[in-house]
Amino acid sequence: MKYAICATLLLLLSGCLTMSGEYTVTAQDASGAPLTKLGTFTAEGHNIYPIRNAFCLNAPGATVITTCSRPN
Repeated sequence: MKYAICATLLLLLSGCLTMSGEYTVTAQDASGAPLTKLGTFTAEGHNIYPIRNAFCLNAPGATVITTCSRPN
């Protein structure tokens, strides 16, 4: 039974790791104003993760927003 539960969870969670489509990544400061110094980036599929991490490193405390520009 434990094996079946673990296998099911693994299959469900793996769907979150396979991104496809085109995404726009932006950032906002604590007041909700866009951070223009970072700009707006467009990423394809799983490439949103390095861009998100770069935003987080360059603007600690900012809110990073990822929106779907073009679904696959």
